[in-house]
Order: sequence, then C-alpha cells, then structure tokens
Amino acid sequence: MILDEIILPSSFNTKVNKIIKQDNKNLFLLLSTSDNKETWFYIRITNNSKFIILNNLATSKKEVNIDLQDYGEIIYRGWGKEPPYIVKSKIKKMTGDK
Repeated sequence: MILDEIILPSSFNTKVNKIIKQDNKNLFLLLSTSDNKETWFYIRITNNSKFIILNNLATSKKEVNIDLQDYGEIIYRGWGKEPPYIVKSKIKKMTGDK
C-alpha cells in the first residue's frame, strides 16, 4: 500500500536497516523500521556523500531522527517489509528494467 506524506512523513525517527541500489541513475530502495513498524522508500540520491551517510546508518543499526528529503528525492514510500508489486513494476518501467 502506498501512503501519503501525512501518514508517512519524510522526517521521522527510524532505524535504517538496508539501502539497495536499484539502477545506475542513483535510485535506491531504503528499508527501515520506525516505531517497530517496517517502512520502505524509493529515493533518488544524487550526492554520493549523502549515500555514504545513509549506508553508514544502515551499518550502525542506530535509531536516528532523519529527514529523507535532505538526502534526495523520495519517489515512493510506504509501510511494510518491502514495496508492493505495483510499485516495483512502476520502478522497473521508470528505470528501463524488464
């Protein structure tokens, strides 16, 4: 389920669990936990140093207050362990993956 910004804001306390590169255009899937609920974000990060910071957060497993809009453009976001099929399909079309 894709949720809007009111329900899942870009700024919140979270633990970054994993960040996965999706394409060669700096698109990443960020998996996190907030208030014991799993969340996911597709985010375009254009600054390599910002990716390094997020990757370090994933390695540290510490909960931090973060505003993901400071790191890049949020393409999609939602609650759950991973994005639903429909979002993954949209990302594949957007990136040219088959």
